[in-house]
Amino acid sequence: MIDKILDKLELFVDALDYMGQGMLVIFVIIGVIILATIVTNKLFSQEKEDGK
Repeated sequence: MIDKILDKLELFVDALDYMGQGMLVIFVIIGVIILATIVTNKLFSQEKEDGK
């Protein structure tokens, strides 16, 4: 009985590792999208000619 519980606990901890890696990848991708948006806005934004 205890062996089954320990086996399931080990599987749960392994699943947490995979979920953590997946969340890390999601945050990295979101960061890349944000940076690409900022760079695109700086490259293609039009400044007013009046200087105001």
